[in-house]
Amino acid sequence: MNFVKEQKERERLFREKDIPFEQFTLREKTGWWNAVELENVFSVLRWFPGASLLDVGASDGRMLTFVRRRDPRAYLAGIDFALNPLLILRQKDSQAGVVCADATTQVFQPGSFDRAVSLQVIQQIPSAQERHKAFRAVWQALKPGGLFVITVLLRASWKNLVLNGKEGTLLSAPDLYVYLYDKDELREALEQAGFESGVMRTINNLPVRYLKCLGVLGVRIDLLISRFFLDISAQKGRYLLAVCKKR
Repeated sequence: MNFVKEQKERERLFREKDIPFEQFTLREKTGWWNAVELENVFSVLRWFPGASLLDVGASDGRMLTFVRRRDPRAYLAGIDFALNPLLILRQKDSQAGVVCADATTQVFQPGSFDRAVSLQVIQQIPSAQERHKAFRAVWQALKPGGLFVITVLLRASWKNLVLNGKEGTLLSAPDLYVYLYDKDELREALEQAGFESGVMRTINNLPVRYLKCLGVLGVRIDLLISRFFLDISAQKGRYLLAVCKKR
């Protein structure tokens, strides 16, 4: 078994046994931090009632349940290579479509979705070729003009996660791999997959301890920093958010 297959299988097994995301946020008290990411993503989706959304690496549905609360008529679908989180998602939303498969596989009919998202997932695919295949699978699944919104860890903020500061297995969790993008590399990867690049910004600027104290107000402040105080966000932002369109 080569490195890519072996690493994917190690991560899949890790995800199958990992606690659900909602339980993790409660344990780590990062609910408001999670809310900042979800609000940022939804704000750039240009959502319209009854739209269809594909979540790549849906896990137990943190993004899909967020969208469902805002649009009960939406058609929502998630793909993930770990089955247990998807079963939790179906318990929370029986109307959502779920597919247990690798993100690099083209399991949906071309042009099926108005929108697609992937939150902190593509970065965990352990080769550039496989990440490109995942981007192409999203491209195929979108309708012409459809939007894709992705978030990844920003290299400058997370370089201590891996030994060489760019990619590899996590020093704190060797079952997990991460590739840390910067803006130029993420833009290039998306364009090579056929997307037209759009908005790209850093998000999640305030430390978790501040968000715990400020709650909803902290979320609003964080959103404003990312949109209007770009110099501050470039220094403080922890995640990179990119919006692109299917040509």
